[in-house]
Amino acid sequence: MKTNIKLMAALHNLYVALAKGKEGNLKELGLTGSEFAILSHLYRKGREKVQKLGEIAMITSGTTTYILGKLGKNNLIIKKRDIQDKRIFWIELTDNGREFYLRVFDKHMEYMDALFSEFTKSEKKDFIEKIKYFGKKINIKEENK
Repeated sequence: MKTNIKLMAALHNLYVALAKGKEGNLKELGLTGSEFAILSHLYRKGREKVQKLGEIAMITSGTTTYILGKLGKNNLIIKKRDIQDKRIFWIELTDNGREFYLRVFDKHMEYMDALFSEFTKSEKKDFIEKIKYFGKKINIKEENK
């Protein structure tokens, strides 16, 4: 039982340290974590429905509306109504949005490279495999409840 508490504390502390650093770096680059998640998804997928973007960024529908409005005002995204179902809106990056995202992404990756520079490639791969292993075991257990 003590090992489980130590494990949860270690994971929590790691999460807090990573989130704090990531958010701080993104703030310096002019974005929040949620904004970055949305821009990143749009860059990879091309376009997405409003609701799905909220799910991706793990934010409420109200916060999604606010963030998309802010990104739209900055000419980073454009909102288009679905031709067949007028209730659905698609969000896409503008050319300006793509350029902005790539600049931010490059600088954010420089930050990430520096953050993890103390670890070898092998150590990072091993850690990734352990995290995946734990995640898989926990998900299986949760699904069987």
